[in-house]
Amino acid sequence: MLKSINNVSRELGISKATIYKRLKEEKYKKLIIKENNVIKINEMLYELLKNNTKRKNIEEAESVEIVNKGACAVNIEASIEYLWSSSLGQNYYNKCSYVNSFLSGLYFGNDWTQTSYSSNIVDSGRQLDVTVNGKFDYYILINTSLTSFAGQQKSYSVSWRNP
Repeated sequence: MLKSINNVSRELGISKATIYKRLKEEKYKKLIIKENNVIKINEMLYELLKNNTKRKNIEEAESVEIVNKGACAVNIEASIEYLWSSSLGQNYYNKCSYVNSFLSGLYFGNDWTQTSYSSNIVDSGRQLDVTVNGKFDYYILINTSLTSFAGQQKSYSVSWRNP
């Protein structure tokens, strides 16, 4: 059964931009099906996208950063590969392909632009630490136009354990 990118985005809880970014990767390119110049996701590609996405809202992390008194949150998602270790008796992180961050909630008047990220697999693959860096801009509505009035460089971190 073929699915649209909109449906896959909604079902997996990942952004359409993230899906398009992944479809550019070599391992996904050969699985793309186009109908009338529209990309469709088949079951195999759907499972690959689903299994290679681990997502965690920064509000759930130990070091919580919430802007606008909880109305706006910075979300971090990482595309990871994990493998089974019989010696550990569990999955372990093998690699992190890329990291994406974005705002959710009521973020009117705020903007986040990710400039870089770092990822580190620690504790024999049991933990993935991710830090995103970027610029957080603040806007105000003046005469029906949003005008930037401040901005600052920010850094957000999150950790995942046991994939």
